[in-house]
Amino acid sequence: MHGGASEANGMELNVVPMLDMFTILTVFLLMSFSTDPISLDFSNNLKPPSSTTESSLVTKPQLMISTQEIVLNQKHVINLENGFAVQDSRRNEAQGAILPLHRSFEDMRKNMDTMLKINKDDPRLKKVKSTIVLNADKRVPFKLLKKVMRTASQSEFITFDLVVSRPR
Repeated sequence: MHGGASEANGMELNVVPMLDMFTILTVFLLMSFSTDPISLDFSNNLKPPSSTTESSLVTKPQLMISTQEIVLNQKHVINLENGFAVQDSRRNEAQGAILPLHRSFEDMRKNMDTMLKINKDDPRLKKVKSTIVLNADKRVPFKLLKKVMRTASQSEFITFDLVVSRPR
């Protein structure tokens, strides 16, 4: 006859399978973790110009201009057709600026100013304050790029990091 006390003393915990599981999870997390601090999303209809650089990007607001639309921080701002706004251009353009884009820049500026007030000791935010990552299709007319850059400068975004692809 076996008692409950003798069975409890005979049990052992096998740690090897648990260690194997933790090893697999650690390897998975390390492999899926990005080494680049920024991830750029390219739409299918966007073909950036090519160039080379050795420096990595810092997280900054992203502006994408394709042949069909303008997107700011992955939010649609305005549709484009032949390098111009699809809606009535007189209503959407004033003083050389694209009004829907200007409104989006102003909203983003307010959010960034609030973040700067909260995190005033973070030197990275001070660098990013006036910078935008500009990701434009190489087929976009320069006239549109000039309007977009003028619109950004009216909201105190005066530095542009241009996104280009590496030649193969």
